[in-house]
Amino acid sequence: MRILEILHYNQLFYSSINRKQIVQLPYFQKCICIFFAFIILVFVLYGNVYAQENVFPGKEWEERTPESQGIDSGKLEEALKQLENMSGADGIKEVVVIRNGYMIWKGSRIDSLHNLASITKAFTSTCFGLLVDRGKCSIDDFAADYEPRLRGNYPEYEKIRFRHFATMTSGYDGKGGTYPGDADDGSKTPFIVSKPVFPPGMKYSYWDDAMCMFGLVITKIARKPLYNLFKESIADPINMNPVAWYWEDFGEIDGFLVNQAQGGINMTARELARLGLLFLNKGKWDGKQLVSTKWVEEATKVQVPNTMEGRDDTPRQKRISKTGPGCYGFHWWANGILSDGKRILPDAPPGTFWRSGWPKQRMFIIPEWNIVIVRIGRDEKRADRPVDVNLCWNATLKKIGEAITTDKTEIKGEKKVW
Repeated sequence: MRILEILHYNQLFYSSINRKQIVQLPYFQKCICIFFAFIILVFVLYGNVYAQENVFPGKEWEERTPESQGIDSGKLEEALKQLENMSGADGIKEVVVIRNGYMIWKGSRIDSLHNLASITKAFTSTCFGLLVDRGKCSIDDFAADYEPRLRGNYPEYEKIRFRHFATMTSGYDGKGGTYPGDADDGSKTPFIVSKPVFPPGMKYSYWDDAMCMFGLVITKIARKPLYNLFKESIADPINMNPVAWYWEDFGEIDGFLVNQAQGGINMTARELARLGLLFLNKGKWDGKQLVSTKWVEEATKVQVPNTMEGRDDTPRQKRISKTGPGCYGFHWWANGILSDGKRILPDAPPGTFWRSGWPKQRMFIIPEWNIVIVRIGRDEKRADRPVDVNLCWNATLKKIGEAITTDKTEIKGEKKVW
């Protein structure tokens, strides 16, 4: 293949010049001309290797060495070893690294199937995006126009727009709760409305009860379970193995099977990386636009301003709601700037976005590096979880950036090169 490319570019070069003129040049100038022709040829071929468009896996991922995709394997191993040392019990057994659409590193248990916790929210967000793309609803519609439970009891709920549900700013609360340090969240009856925790749009609060209600409303709009919507629109077209994922549900509500929008996805790392590659390509898979570029761009950029107050009236809220303002999109995290003026992951490219799930499950998409990184694992012992997860990941991503040998992108205005 490389020989054919060389012949092709050689033909292009000689067809673009006057050969008679070359023959008539003095010997020294001939040498100069041939030398620069060689340099141009090498540049074109080298760029052709590393500036390629992404490939898309069929039923199986194509595997390549890190070096073939412009990554120093030794430095990549160092980065992942650091991640392992800072991780819980599952370490890096369920880690996948994708570059240019190729799998360049995989752990020993990437086919382990288990719950992804809040990574599920990216699936719910994508289902909502599909409905918006198809004109079934809009981001600024009032949710109460589609769900009677939001009318009559508390006037605040009639003012909730889908934008509020999509950004954790709705103030919705369900009856009861089960979460340690946050007694009102994690309700077993999230569809029984309770008193609002704040008026919609006034604060940011990472809140699963609101996510459950969001899932119920968009299920009714879709008129089918979110599992079905995602499977037919996304999972099947990107070749997700149907036996390697499923979506837990609450059972039937108002005639519809309602999937757990807050944390019901079970999936392997191998299959999750496919969703990451789809979003790396802005919703397009092998030439087909599955979810609009506009939605992907809107969902993965900051939607909650860093001037908004994060809720802090419970121990859990103090911990999990402080980094939302300035970084939260439509149920994706963006590498935004917090209220203190600092980027949440200062050593990762600004375009980085991700979805997280308890305890330290992550899916990172890094457009500047053309990389997808998945790390999942249940890390059953709570003590396994590091105190500052973002600190851990920032250190890991810094080292991965140092492992890249080609295609580093200069970000103008930040005076930093990755």
